[in-house]
Amino acid sequence: LRKDWPNTPLSGPGLTESVIQKVTWLAKRLPHGHWTPSQIAERYEEGYMVRFASEQEKETVLKLAAGLANARADKLTERTGEAVEAQDMSFSGLMSEAKQGVNEKVLGGMTRGVYPRPEKQNRAFLDGVVRQLENNETYRPEDSSKFVGRVQKLIAQISGGGGKGQAKQGKG
Repeated sequence: LRKDWPNTPLSGPGLTESVIQKVTWLAKRLPHGHWTPSQIAERYEEGYMVRFASEQEKETVLKLAAGLANARADKLTERTGEAVEAQDMSFSGLMSEAKQGVNEKVLGGMTRGVYPRPEKQNRAFLDGVVRQLENNETYRPEDSSKFVGRVQKLIAQISGGGGKGQAKQGKG
């Protein structure tokens, strides 16, 4: 198999390779692409996810990222007139102790399909509405709550004044 073919995990090593492929994709490392250490350092310094091909590349990138952070701190010092410290460019891996809880959520969602359960609504069909809104990537959580609130208001209006609306329709 080639690195650019999709991986179908059928065994333990296949599952491991599947996770590696997903992490590589998140780090924007294409199978036949090439990123220079300076490009990776810029991505790392900007806060994007990166994946190192080797320990040597990691050391080189971290040195370059520290230089970029110092340059940015110097620019800010010149602009503001106050001393600005350079950002710490030390690297903590994906499975470091500090990030373990966050990584469990990310990896759980990516590989195991473990997602947070939506809040129970007071009507059964609203649970389905909330689930569909969470699956729809165009709705943010605050938009979803607004939408569900509007639906609940409409239901309250219909159930509270349902007879009046039917009477008007029957006369016309």
